[in-house]
Amino acid sequence: MIMNEACLLYIHKVRQVAIGIEPAYLARTRLGRLILACLRSVAAECGLDEPALPSRFEVQPNAPKWLREVTERCNRIYDLSRFISQPSEPLEDRWKEVWSSLLLELDGLEQLLQSNRAPSPLAS
Repeated sequence: MIMNEACLLYIHKVRQVAIGIEPAYLARTRLGRLILACLRSVAAECGLDEPALPSRFEVQPNAPKWLREVTERCNRIYDLSRFISQPSEPLEDRWKEVWSSLLLELDGLEQLLQSNRAPSPLAS
């Protein structure tokens, strides 16, 4: 699936920010692109209107389980991303906690996407 490849690339780009010293707005921008790419693909798969902006999203209860799980992960990532800020002494513990939680959610999302990858035509 092309969705998986695009989303996996965005996950990689977010991780680059997490281990670097780039500004928090870059992290939020990359997280927003990740969320939007994933949720637009989920919406297309479910026959729903694609979101115009990153936000919380809902799918039908009868949607395929993995699409519901991707949506739930994206919603949690969206919620956490609202608290990303520049590291600073007064907020350092919170900053570390949010990034730690975000990275765990990204790991889970990455595993979901990789487990639902379409087989490569070259693998046949």
